Amino acid sequence: MKNNKDIKGINYEEEIEYTNYEDYFEEPKYEQYFNIENIKIDKEYYEKLETVDYSEVRQTLYSGLEEYQKYIIESVSILIDELEYEDYEKELDPEIKKELDKYGSPQKEIVMLVAAYVLVLLQEPSLVNKFDLISNLKNSNLPDDIKNLLLPYISDNVFQDSIFSLINKFEKDELLAFIVFGFGFEDCFKYFNYAEKNYSFPINPLSNGMSKLLLNILEIKDEEKVLNLYSNIGDFLIESFLDNPNTTIYGNDRNCYDIPVLKTSLFSNNIKINLKKKTEEKIDKIFLNLSLIPHHYQKKKVQSIEVDNRSEITKKYRDKCVNDLKIKDEIVKNASLEWLMNILSINQLKDDGKAVCLVERNILFDIENADIRKYFIENGYIESIIFLPKNILIPYPSTLVLIVFSKGNKKIRFIDAYNFGKLEKIKEQDINILTDNDGDKIIDLINKEDDGKACISKEIENYSEENYSLIVVKNIELFIEILEESKKGVKLKELTDRIIKGSQAIEEFRTDEKTQNIYLSISDINDGLIDFENIETYLKEIPENQEKFCLKNNSILLSKYRSSPKLGIAQVPNNMKIIPSGNFIIIEVNEEKLNPWYLMAFFSTPFGSKNLIETSANYSTLSIKKIEDITLQLPSMEEQEKIGKQYRESLKKIEDMKKKLKNEIQNSKEIYIKNGGGLL
Repeated sequence: MKNNKDIKGINYEEEIEYTNYEDYFEEPKYEQYFNIENIKIDKEYYEKLETVDYSEVRQTLYSGLEEYQKYIIESVSILIDELEYEDYEKELDPEIKKELDKYGSPQKEIVMLVAAYVLVLLQEPSLVNKFDLISNLKNSNLPDDIKNLLLPYISDNVFQDSIFSLINKFEKDELLAFIVFGFGFEDCFKYFNYAEKNYSFPINPLSNGMSKLLLNILEIKDEEKVLNLYSNIGDFLIESFLDNPNTTIYGNDRNCYDIPVLKTSLFSNNIKINLKKKTEEKIDKIFLNLSLIPHHYQKKKVQSIEVDNRSEITKKYRDKCVNDLKIKDEIVKNASLEWLMNILSINQLKDDGKAVCLVERNILFDIENADIRKYFIENGYIESIIFLPKNILIPYPSTLVLIVFSKGNKKIRFIDAYNFGKLEKIKEQDINILTDNDGDKIIDLINKEDDGKACISKEIENYSEENYSLIVVKNIELFIEILEESKKGVKLKELTDRIIKGSQAIEEFRTDEKTQNIYLSISDINDGLIDFENIETYLKEIPENQEKFCLKNNSILLSKYRSSPKLGIAQVPNNMKIIPSGNFIIIEVNEEKLNPWYLMAFFSTPFGSKNLIETSANYSTLSIKKIEDITLQLPSMEEQEKIGKQYRESLKKIEDMKKKLKNEIQNSKEIYIKNGGGLL
């Protein structure tokens, strides 16, 4: 906004420069003008518009503006093609910029909404000449940013020709419903086919259920200041206003400006888009839609040159954290853009304020962000983390979480909402719709006592031994999915002394007589342990050249067959030697780095078993090289030993139960005889 002085703080986006269009406007020709206050939408009117069918407006504008869109694409493309890469990415030549400003956006969605907005204005009954658009615009009380946005379109003869026949064709409510709800979550469900048309917009619109959940978490009060970073098409800004009209709401998104400006102008002057002034003023409530970052900032080609704009913006915000906020360089040097945005927001948040971040799940556990997670955890900035269902956004099915930030927290609360939501299908994509009921259940979990499963709290001092990972879940399905995302870690070959195949050249030394030398077969491994009581094959002696195959204590044994990889750990009696057959792969663990029982516990999980099966070299046997490349997210040795001990005790219980069962079976066979058949 051109003269907005309400905010003077951290500028989260590049400033948007506006062309001064005063030269375009003629002196007023008549006194009548349209009054935007006649169009303002309150909550009651909004709920009425939700019931209005705007499909005819949508279809008519989609087809009717085809030629205009082609015209501006061609016009703008000619100018863009003349630019050098540096001009395009950095600062445009003023003359070229002025030329480009003659055209509106070539993006069809924006063109359609602009057309609908202009058609609403042209329904004003006081207008003397409905198509003296420039004078009408000058004589209006529209905000400057709306005037500047509309002018390139209405001053274009091709645009005027495109909408001339549409004046008064639709009811005002139809046009307004399209402006407010067009290209939102429900609209995407009905009309967009991303699989066929490669749409780039809209990106990740929020469902009503998600917006309501965010508002329930934030609890916006009268007179508070609310900031929405990456405000996208403005739906959350509107929902925030309707939730509490007595607030000032700021939206900011460099990549999506025109649409939220158009939409929010219909609701309130207290919704302000794009902050141009820096501020030290603190904000009460912040919502960061950081799920948009991977789609806004990524490698792309400009004039055949590959540009990594995410890297550039990340460096900019790291420097801002170090220079402006005096954050130590070692905290932010490896931090992702998402965490940098969070740190900037925390520093603009009031002491009793609250922020919510919607973000991809991997930032909770990746190695690169360990230092900045430590900063957030130890400073008590994280209040809770909510694991959301898969595929809650259109069209990008990212796995997301909500992180709730506030100050002075002594513990972090984890909420498992992974299995919430109602699964629907949009064309070829499954989408989980978060319902109002789901939102209510999440709020209940936030407020209720820990149940050790769906809601868990963890003291902040308990994170130091785990790379400051923010993954605390009891949901096995969710945990396995998170493990599958954790591709980065320590390779198994760095944690082992060697991985080899068993012996294949010892057949001549086999014997059925019991000796101190065992030749181990796959059938000798049961429930993770060697079944010494039922060994069938022994060795007369062990040749010197076969000594290298003798098992060391705590070696891991894997059957090499992909179809059913069998797993065991060797506990070798002092007076015995054991050589596994060639059907085994032997893993000798470096016990200073990795607890072997912890590795067994890992391989025993569905995720670990899947990792093993995926190492098959030829779809029949496992590959040692690929096994070496399996990666593990390693906790501290203390935590490994704790898990390994529990796994070992579990195997011992199984062994004891099997012995008891075996004895009970034998006892059942002897009951008749012991009782003399009842005849004695």
